[in-house]
Amino acid sequence: MADISQRVNEVLQERARKQHEQQWGAFINEYPINLLFPASVKAKDKTRKLKTNKDLINARLLENGILFEDLQSLPQLQVGVAQVVENLTRTGCFESVELQIGKNEDDATHPHRLDVILQEKNWYSLYIGGGFKHEGFEESLNSPSKLPKAQFECSAAFPNLTGHLDHTQFKYTLDQTATSAFYFSHEKPLYAWLPDQDGALVESL
Repeated sequence: MADISQRVNEVLQERARKQHEQQWGAFINEYPINLLFPASVKAKDKTRKLKTNKDLINARLLENGILFEDLQSLPQLQVGVAQVVENLTRTGCFESVELQIGKNEDDATHPHRLDVILQEKNWYSLYIGGGFKHEGFEESLNSPSKLPKAQFECSAAFPNLTGHLDHTQFKYTLDQTATSAFYFSHEKPLYAWLPDQDGALVESL
């Protein structure tokens, strides 16, 4: 008899647990979030100044479905947050991207705020080395008179140089015949909001 009573209690407890999970899930799905605009964008390391343009980050948030100063359910917000993290991580400008929802004590109309915490990568990377030219390499293997040309290479890359998720690269090569080559590229997103002055500077480079 005791076994039957214990079994009944276990069934009732399991049923109550499932009902509680369903009620909690329904509450979460319907819980409204009203975020203050703009989001707070800051560096993970408080001792370092953030290079990334904050307006551009807020534009990325809007593009990925983050609604500001309007009601949005928590699941909808979670989808947008995941898309923003993936989007910013793919740029190659950050070591880590974190989005946190906090309370906004100063504005009762918008009780929540969104914090974007960025850990930017080092502002440059440098490579100095040497190798062989690939041009005519197969021919040189078939012909003893044509040897592959050795070359010296020096390159530098600057991610997020202007703070608009751009990539700048310099490359200089010099082969054994004293033939030199210089390569420069600057790539930025089409929708980057560059001021006229910065844009003129980039073009002049």
